[in-house]
Amino acid sequence: MTSGADETGDKGEMRDAESRKRAKEALRREKEAEKKRLAGALRANLMRRKAQSRARREGEADERDEGLPGAGPVDRE
Repeated sequence: MTSGADETGDKGEMRDAESRKRAKEALRREKEAEKKRLAGALRANLMRRKAQSRARREGEADERDEGLPGAGPVDRE
């Protein structure tokens, strides 16, 4: 015969298993989102490099801004 302590322990184990399952699923979703983000960044970089290559072959200067725009001056008082 099982005691009340055993039943409570089983429920606790089930909750732990469910928590681990949810955490595992959340981690999988995060990894998938990161993979998609990196794929998009790689695609954008490839397109930029192709445009640069075409411009060089055609003898035109690359008109795009290079790097990130500055944040501007900082007010310090």
